[in-house]
Amino acid sequence: MKLPQPDDELALTKILERQKKLFWDFESAAPWKKGVDLSRHFVPLDRDSLIFPEASREQRLVISQYLGLVIAQTFAEMETALVQAKELVFRKTLDLYPINPEFEALGEQFFVEEEKHSRMFRRYLVAFARETGVKPEDLHDILPAVSGTILQRTLKLNSDYGGHALWWVLTLVEEVSILIYKQMRPFKKTLDPLYFEIHRLHFEEEVRHSPYSYWMIEHLYRRDKSFKGVFFRKTDLALAQGLEIAWALSSLSRIKNALWLRNKHPFYRTLISCIPLLRKIGPVEAIRRLFVTAPFVSLLLNPQYHDDFQGLIGKIRTIQLPTPAPDPQQLSADE
Repeated sequence: MKLPQPDDELALTKILERQKKLFWDFESAAPWKKGVDLSRHFVPLDRDSLIFPEASREQRLVISQYLGLVIAQTFAEMETALVQAKELVFRKTLDLYPINPEFEALGEQFFVEEEKHSRMFRRYLVAFARETGVKPEDLHDILPAVSGTILQRTLKLNSDYGGHALWWVLTLVEEVSILIYKQMRPFKKTLDPLYFEIHRLHFEEEVRHSPYSYWMIEHLYRRDKSFKGVFFRKTDLALAQGLEIAWALSSLSRIKNALWLRNKHPFYRTLISCIPLLRKIGPVEAIRRLFVTAPFVSLLLNPQYHDDFQGLIGKIRTIQLPTPAPDPQQLSADE
């Protein structure tokens, strides 16, 4: 990743000017009037439909839509968690390790954009809930949650003691958001137009501000030379990975909560019908696929998918948990 350095004030000023110039308002930029098209896939799937082999055409459609909802909820929850932790992981850390005003101003813009993205994805989830006749909180029960979880509490505790694991989590999520859109782009004509468009908008700003979390991690570890700082530099990533893995696996188990919604809409009834398909591969194979082949989920669980992220790991010389080699599959979105 060839980027200006965070102490290059002129370069940072130009980046900030560009971000503000291209800043979009999701209320007017996204085609909300189109509503959610339940006849279309939300994201492309691999041949085995994530971890549901031999899924029917109807089941593949619902699995694609459910995965799309998981993605939207993950981005909304993760970006909300970051914004809520802003004072601790941004304001207080830069007070401890000052840098130029341009870097701070770029960070303020970064948080403005992250907060906007979380609201945009939440609005889509509300639209989906309305379309399927359930309350947003009922839909929330079958999707990943961050607020109040061990993931959030542990990341806050890590930050309280001077660690920066939250920045590692965010940086990986940023990489995933860029790559997932690239995987969606070839299937634009067969995906829900509204869902595709909010990801396109998200992608545009993520690309523009994605270097910021990399800069922040390097700045914080470079400035903190204490024994505690060296310890966190070596362990923060491994902690972040462990938390993400546990969170993702527990989050996918929330699909069973759709049982209580099965009479509300055919989407939930079909989603429940997919659960027995898991028995065809068993828990060990299911977990393996989540790391190496499953669309989106493997991108989040397996850092080996992301070259720039691996470059940062090498530069920081931090410890990462071993993961199996990725095995990307050919994707499709049935028409």
